[in-house]
Amino acid sequence: MIKKFLSLYSIVFFRYPELYNPIINHVKPMRCSYEVVFPLYSLPFVYLLFLLFSVLSCRSILYLFVLKRNRDAKAFYYALLTIPKIAVIHALLAGVLYQSYPYIVMLWSLCANAVHLAAEGKISMKEITKVVCTSPMHMVMLTVNMTLLAFSLLAISAQKDSVVSFLSLLFVPVPPIFYMLTIGISHPSVLSDV
Repeated sequence: MIKKFLSLYSIVFFRYPELYNPIINHVKPMRCSYEVVFPLYSLPFVYLLFLLFSVLSCRSILYLFVLKRNRDAKAFYYALLTIPKIAVIHALLAGVLYQSYPYIVMLWSLCANAVHLAAEGKISMKEITKVVCTSPMHMVMLTVNMTLLAFSLLAISAQKDSVVSFLSLLFVPVPPIFYMLTIGISHPSVLSDV
């Protein structure tokens, strides 16, 4: 029984190269998962190394010759100290960020939607519906927020069942509609009268 469990685990473990399997120079497909994952994990380190060298060279030239040392060098040092910190954070928390990214996007979308609609101030349900539906800026903001919410819902539910993931898209317009329906009863002055 243990042997079956271990073999099942190894089958599940090596499914990742089947889903993302680049063929190098159209000759050799990758078979092991570490051959697929390692370049994706190490790419930000290559970028940060390039960024560190470009900051050292470009900002040094800019600071010495263009600004002629007239400005404070704190921004230069902050940039030099931030890049290794980002590399350490990526090294330690890349998996956590990968797993929690859809939830972060969902939370960001819901908060941005609430802030965007709350910026209109004290208006009635009819007025906010009219403002949101007639203003191109509001329509773009709602479209972006709803697209982010749809992406996060699909990313969260894609691991479970495809029918559930497509049904979850029906909940995308719920936050702005809920906000517009409850704006008249959710103002603090109305709550203090109760």
